[in-house]
Amino acid sequence: MTSKVRRELIPKQRLSDVESEIIDLSAKLDDSEREVLELVEAIKIKDGEVESYISEIETIGQAYEDMQTQNQHLLQ
Repeated sequence: MTSKVRRELIPKQRLSDVESEIIDLSAKLDDSEREVLELVEAIKIKDGEVESYISEIETIGQAYEDMQTQNQHLLQ
């Protein structure tokens, strides 16, 4: 192989390597974006669960206070 041919092949090989790396990184980016969307959805679901638990705790707390008040009236 002549020196000139080698000089021409090296940049083409580098270009091919870089293009391959771009394709790989693009696929990884797509995977990461998909994972982010899944995690955002999971967070929304968990936030809804948290709100339900808070509401349930508040309801139980209010029922407890009502029972305490009723007990105080019965004890008097």
